[in-house]
Amino acid sequence: MAQAFFTEVGQREPFKAVIQRDFTGPNARIKRIDERLAREHPNLSGVHPAARIATAILAYSFGGLLRAGEDGGEPLATGVAEPELLAAVVGPDLDSITAQAVLKELREQCLFLHYDGVHYVFKTTANVTQVLEDQAVYVKPEEIEAAIEQELRTRLSGRGGAILWPKSSEQIPDREPRFLLAYLPLDWAMQGDAAQRHQARTLFTQHGDRPRLYRNGLGLAVPERSQVEPLRRAMRYVKAIERVREKRLSLNLTTAQMQQLKEREQSEKTAFESALRNLYQCVWLPVAITGELSVDKITLAGRPLQAQGVQERLIELLTQVPPHRLFTSLVPDKIIELMHLGQGEKPTPAIGAGQVVESFYSVLGFPRLESEAVLRRAIAEGIRSGRFGYVAGSAQDEVSRLKEQSGYLLNPGLARIGVELTEQEIDLGSAFLVLPQVIGTEPKGTPVGPEVSAPVTPGETAPPATGGDVTPRAPSERQTAVRLSMRMTRQQIYAGTKALANLADAAGTVHLTVEAQKMEGFDPTWLRNAVLEPLDEADVDVKQGG
Repeated sequence: MAQAFFTEVGQREPFKAVIQRDFTGPNARIKRIDERLAREHPNLSGVHPAARIATAILAYSFGGLLRAGEDGGEPLATGVAEPELLAAVVGPDLDSITAQAVLKELREQCLFLHYDGVHYVFKTTANVTQVLEDQAVYVKPEEIEAAIEQELRTRLSGRGGAILWPKSSEQIPDREPRFLLAYLPLDWAMQGDAAQRHQARTLFTQHGDRPRLYRNGLGLAVPERSQVEPLRRAMRYVKAIERVREKRLSLNLTTAQMQQLKEREQSEKTAFESALRNLYQCVWLPVAITGELSVDKITLAGRPLQAQGVQERLIELLTQVPPHRLFTSLVPDKIIELMHLGQGEKPTPAIGAGQVVESFYSVLGFPRLESEAVLRRAIAEGIRSGRFGYVAGSAQDEVSRLKEQSGYLLNPGLARIGVELTEQEIDLGSAFLVLPQVIGTEPKGTPVGPEVSAPVTPGETAPPATGGDVTPRAPSERQTAVRLSMRMTRQQIYAGTKALANLADAAGTVHLTVEAQKMEGFDPTWLRNAVLEPLDEADVDVKQGG
């Protein structure tokens, strides 16, 4: 082709480098473009669009006048404008859109193709692309990786739960009650499927040399293999452009070349932005299948998302695209259901709020929650609607007794239910959630607790229990016997001692019948040491049994 061409137009020697480096050489830019297009689009394999368009430009690159001071006085070719060029090359086998895309690639990759904003022309002097190629050689791979990492870090700054390029499982926090998304480094994409799965399992199950507890609160953002090299290439040339600009004077760049450099910089930044936007398209989540840990892969492909940021797009994918994998709200009944409150042969009447948090973030299969604030809101709603009560951690002994003793009712003064609580008032560390049916009701005028019967004046028939409501009467109508039936907690016994002492002081003595039950039975040694002996030392006449 070259021999036939120069037989017609001459100037073989001046254009020898042009033909060798851009058209026909082993690494010719035009040839590489056509080879790539043929791989990606088999229908273009016999069309050679890059060669067709470049040859047309070359044909318009001769016959210009000599102009002193411009490129050393060489012939200044008139070149060809884009509309005229497209009219010459577009045909049934090459549409205008493809031709424009190929023309853009030629402008960015050919070493001797010049563009002044209107005309395309091949010259014997290298364009700014050659200068860039010379400088790109000096951009080190580690410099490229550091620049990409810094760009990602800037974009993820302030995004809670984003972990960038962890080098080990220990760099991903554990026991943080929020959803964490770890962005894996670029080299991850270059590994095989087996190696990726092995490393993913390690990240999901380990935190350094210890087992990971909050595995249900972790996801992995996996880089796309197809975007890694375009991303690195674009950053390489962005860095090379910076070097060229710094050396403008020493490289003797013309105004036209600086304009080309500016256009090339915009093109490379656009390519970088596109590759970065498409770099993280997939999130891996741990799931349990038949008792074994597996990976659930969720991809962005073909999903119409509204968010633009790197983190925002992936979070939208998990929270908005059905089936949802990450939740920003929770109904109180879900807590009751998953924590088995009031269920089973031995129903659990209460559970610690801390245990609820740990279960949601550690048990695979529980809903993944964006943060512990979701639990706080759900608990506050459950309290307000009466689905369960809220007990402060200071009442741990009472909650323990509630769990141990069947039929035991919690002092209603210790539980908050049917009231409004703010999220800040919910203590997820030490508080408890209790079912409403195990919270006692408070009778009028009497405390609620373990039952204690106190008939007074032995031998005298006592009237029916009055529930503690004693109405003042005239002296002739005053009752001669008092019978109280009470259910009291430990604290209430202490608080009621003075009242019973007042009654004993008035009557002389009181007769108390105390009944207490424990499903698994009382330890005899404990009963003797903790109850009977202290009463004996107080000189109390105690009779066991009926």
